[in-house]
Amino acid sequence: MKINYTSSVTGKRTTAHVDENIWKILQKTIRITGGQRAENDGRTSVEHWITAFDKEFRTWAKDEAPTFSAYISKRLTEEIMMDLEALS
Repeated sequence: MKINYTSSVTGKRTTAHVDENIWKILQKTIRITGGQRAENDGRTSVEHWITAFDKEFRTWAKDEAPTFSAYISKRLTEEIMMDLEALS
């Protein structure tokens, strides 16, 4: 899915690509591990993650992935793995 947002680091409007399958898996793991309803838990909002990842990627994590979209996939996968680890 394409997400249009304004970078808090650069101030420029841009588009990020989020893998829908990874996003759906993350949503399920958040619910399983006790995530709150959408209005109370920022983790259920794609904008929450894009904003956090934008800041990480543009300030210190550029070497971790070739593109911002690749970084998003990497970080969402890491979040899923942390949730799954919490379940075990």
